[in-house]
Amino acid sequence: MIDTGDLGKEVYYIDPKNKVVKEGIISGFNIAQSGYSLISIFCEEGTAQLENKHVYRTKDSAELRLIEINPLLVTADIEIENAKEKVDKIRLEVIGEPEFTELALKIVGSK
Repeated sequence: MIDTGDLGKEVYYIDPKNKVVKEGIISGFNIAQSGYSLISIFCEEGTAQLENKHVYRTKDSAELRLIEINPLLVTADIEIENAKEKVDKIRLEVIGEPEFTELALKIVGSK
């Protein structure tokens, strides 16, 4: 497990959203409100904060773990999408149709 002695070292981490392994430099540590330990990582996109268990010292370790958890990540994505659809239905019932549907489609595209 990564610890404070790894500050400033290069690490590899799982990007659960994109389901890829990325690399970065450890820049700090924190504790999330949920109780998980977080690692701050300087990376290509800026700074990422990830749970400690998504961060590895070697690329091989990160890639093997990604292969193991990928089915769970896919399941989580499906559950998140289903929850969004349920919330959208409730929102529609509570506040009605959006006022700027056409504009929203131009800005973000269709679902």
